[in-house]
Amino acid sequence: MKFLEKFDPVLLTFILASTSVVLSIFILSLVLNSNILLIASKIAFIVVLVIFLISSVLWILKYITRTGSLKRDLISSTNLSISGLLSVIFYAFGFFYITFFGKSNNIMGIFSFIFILAFIYSLIINVVFDYRVFSGKIRQGSLTFVNIIPSIVMAGGIILSSVLVPDLEGSEFSYLIMTIVYLTMMGFGISIMQFLFIATSVFHSYLSGGKPKKEIPFTMLPVGGLSMFVLNFLLLPDLDLSHSFQFPEAILLEISIMIWGAILLYLIIALSFLVFTKFDKYTSSLFAYVFPVGIADFATYLLWNSTRTYFFKLGTLVISFLVFLLYSFALIKNFSFRIKINSFK
Repeated sequence: MKFLEKFDPVLLTFILASTSVVLSIFILSLVLNSNILLIASKIAFIVVLVIFLISSVLWILKYITRTGSLKRDLISSTNLSISGLLSVIFYAFGFFYITFFGKSNNIMGIFSFIFILAFIYSLIINVVFDYRVFSGKIRQGSLTFVNIIPSIVMAGGIILSSVLVPDLEGSEFSYLIMTIVYLTMMGFGISIMQFLFIATSVFHSYLSGGKPKKEIPFTMLPVGGLSMFVLNFLLLPDLDLSHSFQFPEAILLEISIMIWGAILLYLIIALSFLVFTKFDKYTSSLFAYVFPVGIADFATYLLWNSTRTYFFKLGTLVISFLVFLLYSFALIKNFSFRIKINSFK
């Protein structure tokens, strides 16, 4: 059962990249008002969900049968950081399930508790990672962009809470509304501080040089982090059902547009690395190019939905196409590289 060795946290980049494809198809169905694309997004979601469930079983089986494999993943700062993607995957799956298949009381209750557990999980990942950084077990010079994943996922709760909170009102689980709202806001606050601290350290680390080429796909992650900020700025006001907060929606929209400019900048920079870098080999980490662009696609769609300007509509269409292009590129390169390797055996 040597194939079990392939099931490590990096596989989550493929799962989340595939989920991003589902999101982009769904977004296009809204922008283009296409029922065919809506059906396609539902089918794609089911396929990704099945792949995730099968992969999860094999991943758990690996930890059971391979003594020490779990400890090795926890020791590795890269694998520990990538493990944080699991919470965003649960947020995304909850978002799609509620959007596609209904909102019964039981379903809303289940996803409410999944939200809380996912938040706790991402918080634990951040605590463990920060402890290892502050204790010197992870040196600043060894930090890479992959290490900003824990900070990004802390802000990911808005993906699920944006569809969860409005439909909890009036249900038997309405007592969880404010808990979910508070956790979403707290996660966003933690994410901002973590992102600024870790990203700054990562920039200093990259300036020192010597980073391996396999880390280059993760240079797209700042795009995902900034896009997650935009999601929170634009969707948090929708959670204020009790009018307990004073969210200045117009100001938040203006800030989001400003941040979108930075998203565009880092998107171009990351793509330039892809174009001008000759990789020694292709791994599943190449899918790390995809899911940050998927989050940017969602953020751009929300900006279009808020402004209804042709500029952001065109941006949504272009970024959606880019998600498909990057995903196809990652699939082809990984598949063709493995074919070449096997041909020499």
